[in-house]
Amino acid sequence: MQRNFWGGKTDELPRRLWHISGGLCLPVAGLLAPENIFLPALISATIIFLIFEAARLRFPGVNQRFLTCFRALLREKEASAPTGSAYLLAAASIVFILCDKSIAAIALTFVAVGDPVAGMVGERWGKAKTTPENPCFARDAESRHDSRARLPKLLCKVSNFARSAQNLKLPGMPARNKTFIGNSACLVACLVSGIILAIITNVALWLVVIGAVCATAIEFLSPPPDDNFTIPLVAGGVMSLVNFAVIS
Repeated sequence: MQRNFWGGKTDELPRRLWHISGGLCLPVAGLLAPENIFLPALISATIIFLIFEAARLRFPGVNQRFLTCFRALLREKEASAPTGSAYLLAAASIVFILCDKSIAAIALTFVAVGDPVAGMVGERWGKAKTTPENPCFARDAESRHDSRARLPKLLCKVSNFARSAQNLKLPGMPARNKTFIGNSACLVACLVSGIILAIITNVALWLVVIGAVCATAIEFLSPPPDDNFTIPLVAGGVMSLVNFAVIS
């Protein structure tokens, strides 16, 4: 299997680039377009796409043509399940209806940027193996008594703890294929993109930090049905509730 610079499968790159570029279109349009035009258009597009999703999953011929045209942008599981785009459109409609448009745009930016960045960074740098060749397993007498080895040992312990945490299985949750460094990259990406939007839209920076932490936690846990749905709903919902509590 060919791999790209990020260490991931080559066929993942188009999907992730589409995820970022396509996902960012929604918050940008939501901020720039008049609300009385954007919101009805978004809701209509969501309904039409959901109807199409139901039709393609119901009729194999339609589904096969869809898969042939968009195979590079789809995951294997989406051949027999709703696509991430369907979940993202549904989430976008909900957050733009229930939340302030600035908060909704920031929440959607979290999933557009944070989720694919976590995958790319995690695949490229987050697959360190716990093997005897790993420095964590050094057992020679010199390293045990050398004070310069204390910091690497501490970092190894943190890394091993992170690997144990990422392998933790919770009842009712699917198995996760996450990495500590990938999740950290998600947090950084969410903070950077969120702060940029916060400066533009005059949203409090501390509110963005809360939303970014929530988005990162959901990206790590990956509760059903899909990250494209749960990340913006949870991040946008928490930011809206906290903002309402502070204002009131």
